[in-house]
Amino acid sequence: MKKHLYIIPLLFFLIGCSSDWDENFDSKKTKAFSTKVLENETSTLFPDKKFTIIKKNFIDDIIENEQLDPTGNYIALDSNFNMNKRSIDELLAFVEEGNIAFIATHQLNYTLEEALGVNLTIDFPIPISEKDDDYTLSFVAQNLQQNHYFFERYLHNVSIQQYNDQTTSVLGYFENEIGNKKVNFVRIIYGDGAFYIHTQPLVFTNFYLLNDPSHSQYVSNCFSYLREDHIFWDNYNISKRSRSKTYEELNSNNQPEAFSELDYFLENDSLRMTLYSTLIGFGLFLLFKVKRKQRIIPFIPPVRNTSVDFTKTISNLYLNNKSNEDIASKKLTFFYEKIRTELRISTQHINDTFLKNLEQKTGLSRKEINDLFITIRKTNDKIKGQILKDDDLLRLDQAIHTFYTKTKLL
Repeated sequence: MKKHLYIIPLLFFLIGCSSDWDENFDSKKTKAFSTKVLENETSTLFPDKKFTIIKKNFIDDIIENEQLDPTGNYIALDSNFNMNKRSIDELLAFVEEGNIAFIATHQLNYTLEEALGVNLTIDFPIPISEKDDDYTLSFVAQNLQQNHYFFERYLHNVSIQQYNDQTTSVLGYFENEIGNKKVNFVRIIYGDGAFYIHTQPLVFTNFYLLNDPSHSQYVSNCFSYLREDHIFWDNYNISKRSRSKTYEELNSNNQPEAFSELDYFLENDSLRMTLYSTLIGFGLFLLFKVKRKQRIIPFIPPVRNTSVDFTKTISNLYLNNKSNEDIASKKLTFFYEKIRTELRISTQHINDTFLKNLEQKTGLSRKEINDLFITIRKTNDKIKGQILKDDDLLRLDQAIHTFYTKTKLL
């Protein structure tokens, strides 16, 4: 990758100008946690290999593309690797036929975890907000150019603690400053092919590839396990795969078929536009038909609610000041007070004991509780950095509201 070092000053400038530290992994973006640098180095990482970027979705771009031979290596980098059931089934069939899937993520689709017999664990009580920890990532193989690599800050404490010994080979570890060593890179044999699961997708982003030359060598060693074949790079936004369903709905055991007919329409451009046009036309027809036949309804002004006006005035004070951090802090303070007073659980230390007590008293699964506190910790990060956006505040509000609804604490 040395021959492409001329792009580093430019990318440093672009990244330095941006305060957006969202983990978007977009290969077209120059933000810190995007993958523009990695895409620019594909000719070096994958010499003489055909390279295809997935822009729509796995099924349309690979499986059902008659112009393309669907054999090779599938690569996906994302914080939360989440597909609908139909796409997961196609991905499993793709690997079973002798192909490779390389997935670097903090959170793996539940259906895929079940199929592979693996579980990604977010280790508590290390807070995500305390990003001063440094990590050493290493490979098991001794024949690589270098075995140990140092990464400072920002990595999430995610590891693979459960896997099937019969089908899984450990390829790498990550270790923190106090010597805790966890598995972070494995190969899982599936049919005639294999899945490569890596729990630290951030090491593939612009920030780390520009931070230290040795990080480029680490990434190159990770990709050295791939076949000498076609590369399918998934740059399709994960959230678009599940437009009409939440993560829990897509993975619910009570919904064996998460991919519905509506999903098929929404994921196909032509069908989606046809559906929208039909709905708009039908809506206009009803509007004008009702307007012709229905007599005029007299307007009766509603009773004025001054308490609503007061609430709007207070909320507008926060809105006009754009004080997202202040709103989020107050929301979290109220959330913890609710846990203390209603559930009788101390919130002085957010650790494994606290999470177990919360799990027992609420009846929620450990995964649901972990997801909530991941969102809280990410919010705390952005509150400290004064970079909390409207979308982040909305995401926190939805996560806490879901907790209240499921635990009946409203």
